[in-house]
Amino acid sequence: MVYDIETVQGKAGKPVIYADMFILEGLHVISDKTSLRFELQHLATKQDHGNWATALAELTFSPHWFVAAMDQYNYGGSVETELIHYPIGTFGYIRGGSRFSFSYGRQRAGIFCVGGVCRVVPAANGLTASITTTF
Repeated sequence: MVYDIETVQGKAGKPVIYADMFILEGLHVISDKTSLRFELQHLATKQDHGNWATALAELTFSPHWFVAAMDQYNYGGSVETELIHYPIGTFGYIRGGSRFSFSYGRQRAGIFCVGGVCRVVPAANGLTASITTTF
C-alpha cells in the first residue's frame, strides 16, 4: 500500500508511507441467529509510527445485536515510537442499513473505516456513541 498523508489528510510536509498489510478474516456460524467473526491484521512500514497488529472478535446474535472486542498494538518495529495498546469494547444494534453502537476504551487518532465508510477520528479515551447509516 502507498499512502500519501499530504494528499489524503491535507498534512503538508508528511512523507509518503509504504506499507505491507496482511489480513486474516473468518466467520463461524454457530446457529441461524448467532455467528462469530474474527480478524487478525498486520501492517509493516518503516515510516510514520511503524508496525501495527490488530485483533478483533465480534459476536452477532438474535440477529440484530452484536458485541465486539478489539486491540490495536503499535509495536514500532524499525521505527522509534511509543509502544502502546488501544483496546476497545463495543456493543450495538443493526437494523437494515443502520448501525447503532456504544464503545468504551482507547481509540487512536486517524482514519477509521466501518463497512467501507471511512472518516477522520480524533484520539479518545472513554465512552463513544455512534450511528452509521447507509442508503
